[in-house]
Parts: sequence; structure tokens; C-alpha cells
Amino acid sequence: PDNVEEVLERIWAGLLEPGEGGLPSGLPDSAEVLRLLPDQDEQWNEWSACAENAIAALGLLIAFCENLDLDIAVRVAQQAYEAVDSIASSAVDPPFMDHQVAHDILAADVVQRELRRQHEAVEA
Repeated sequence: PDNVEEVLERIWAGLLEPGEGGLPSGLPDSAEVLRLLPDQDEQWNEWSACAENAIAALGLLIAFCENLDLDIAVRVAQQAYEAVDSIASSAVDPPFMDHQVAHDILAADVVQRELRRQHEAVEA
């Protein structure tokens, strides 16, 4: 957690002080951020999946800032969606996945808010 917090502080500082072309400056290397992902031997809890999505999204966001590859931007959005899908799935806590459970997860407020946010980002 301390390493994640330190990297987040550097990311915020870089986002607040744009460099050339309006892109953030002073960001950590994307590989450095992705090294913060937990390995399978680390202790997990109910929020671990969301934390993993957040770290992956940060690493990918930095990679996007480095080269403006839209495929990477899509992967950032996918990480955000997977996090809210995980939250909604935990709330539903289905014994098995069927059409109705999948519909309930997709209809969850947290999922719909994220999909709207992503739609607005694409439109902007």
C-alpha cells in the first residue's frame, strides 16, 4: 500500500503539471506501476480484485499518456468496467451465473454509472 500511495502521489503531481503537448510530466514508468500488482501468493480480501483493476488501470493510463494509443485507452476503460462488475457481482452474490443474474449485474447502479461515465468520456 505504501508503494501504491507513493506512485499515486507522483501520478497526481504529473497530472496537475502538464508538460509538452498538455500531457502529464514526471509520471512514473508504466512498468513500475504494473509491478505493484499483487502476485497470487499475497493475501486477498473482498476488495483485492478492485485494487488490482485500479493498479492495472493506472499503469495503462500512464502507458496511454506516453504514446496516445487508443487501444490502451480501451484497456483502461475495461479495467474500470471490470472493477464495477466485480462490485455488482459481490452485491448480487449469485450461486451460479445465468441470464437473469447477468442482467441484474449489468443493471446495477454502479455498473450503469460507470457505463454512462465512459460514454460521456468518449463523447467528450
